[in-house]
Amino acid sequence: MMVKELSIYAAAREKPRATAVVVGDTELSFAELASRVTAVEERLRQLWSPGTRVAMVAHPDLASLVVVSAALEAGIVPCMFHPRWPASMAADMRTRLSIPGSVVPYELTNNNHSGQRVRVPSSVPFHPADADGVIFFTSGTSGMPKGVRLSRRALVSAAEASANRLGWVNNDRWGLRLPIAHVGGFSVLIRTRLGRKPVVLPDPEDAAGFEPDRFMTWLNARRITIVSMVPTMLRRLVDAEWIAPRHMRVVLVGGALSGAELLAQAAALGWPVLSTYGMTEMASQIATQKIGTKQPSVDQGWPLEGVELKIDPTGHIWVQGPTLMSGYLPCEGPATKDGWLPTGDCGHLDNCGRLVVEGRRDELIICGGENVAPARVEVVLRQCRCIDDIVVFGKADTEWGQVVEAALTLRKATYFSRDEYAKFEEQLAAYERPRRLWVLERMPMLPSGKVDRHQVRLLTEGRAVREVLPDLN
Repeated sequence: MMVKELSIYAAAREKPRATAVVVGDTELSFAELASRVTAVEERLRQLWSPGTRVAMVAHPDLASLVVVSAALEAGIVPCMFHPRWPASMAADMRTRLSIPGSVVPYELTNNNHSGQRVRVPSSVPFHPADADGVIFFTSGTSGMPKGVRLSRRALVSAAEASANRLGWVNNDRWGLRLPIAHVGGFSVLIRTRLGRKPVVLPDPEDAAGFEPDRFMTWLNARRITIVSMVPTMLRRLVDAEWIAPRHMRVVLVGGALSGAELLAQAAALGWPVLSTYGMTEMASQIATQKIGTKQPSVDQGWPLEGVELKIDPTGHIWVQGPTLMSGYLPCEGPATKDGWLPTGDCGHLDNCGRLVVEGRRDELIICGGENVAPARVEVVLRQCRCIDDIVVFGKADTEWGQVVEAALTLRKATYFSRDEYAKFEEQLAAYERPRRLWVLERMPMLPSGKVDRHQVRLLTEGRAVREVLPDLN
């Protein structure tokens, strides 16, 4: 089987004048984008043969989009190095994985389109469906990141399954705020390409980070109808009491549990939120709520078409399907058991067959024989308006086996309110309530953008904190 659906040239031949990408006030048609891709593809083919792995530092910008597209056309396999990786880590990864080359998108695309006539290649390249399309890296919470090999078949299958769940309408535009170096951002490029719809990149001046007012200006000015967020982004919009634009059709929220309170507040402001659950090893989405889901609904929806899901007797979630990765790099033995992949998450299926995710299996805290899911505690306590972010973890205890502790950061211009905190603490069982709270100046982060939970624990053990609030219970 051969795959051509990933080709920007196929899209350009079918809908040459349709808008493919929007960045700032610039709109490029599929034909114009294909013309830019052609020049870069020719350069890549001069440097490497199909199947060659090439390190790439990708941002959510036009240069990265063009180079990624050119690599897919040439059959070159981009290994998506995160922009926040230190140079030493990137060099080590290239050595460990024997990656022969690297590209800098801006340098490769700089002025390559000046004065060029718009042209679309007469033929569309075909590549084996099972060939690697891209390699992403796990967050590295337990050591050096591992490469996740996603085939071209998996990328196409994932995009088709997403489209079957969300559908497309004529005026759809998907706003991209997640890093292209992660599967969540990269998958938006593939979805819009197969759907022949525009992807809207951040305005150049917004590259520094997320700021609610500028984000809303971007949504409205670019007439974005679909956007993906993490709960922190949604929370900041809700706190600022921003009402959803009337043209907004879908807001996918994933990456962490959102909590019923946040979903209800967002729904009251008109945000069409759909909770979603996914992982890199399954090319992004695994389960997503259906359009029209009334919020709050704490489930993550039904599995996408083609995705199979099961819960083992210990509550561990397992998955399989056509979007499943080809394997890890470096190879560390079989990643699956009889074709099933353990996700590392715990959860259950409700009476309607919808997935309810409860948190990471390896983060489960057992306090006096009771199981405590840190994700649930974090969702509840994050509703406290003085708390910006919070990490819950277990500490060894001679009496209880483990006790619950938490480290938090405070929102700007706020102080810790014991009375306000107590209102939300009452929603937790006694064994779920943190015995100690540690206040940090800032949360340590992994290059992936996730909280470095291991470093949080080290900070609390070393008392490297600004303030300690002991024995609240």
